[in-house]
Amino acid sequence: MEHTQKLSELAKHIRFNILDMTTRAKSGHPSSSLSAVELMTVLFFDGFLRYDPAHP
Repeated sequence: MEHTQKLSELAKHIRFNILDMTTRAKSGHPSSSLSAVELMTVLFFDGFLRYDPAHP
């Protein structure tokens, strides 16, 4: 599987989790989260955003 396809599958999984969590909570605003999924997936999982929780 090529790298772009892996990121796409990850974004799909994240979208599912967003909908699942907001449905279970019976609360939330999933539309804003869903609109940012691709952007955040690339930033976090494609090496653009280098965040180390041990050194914020």
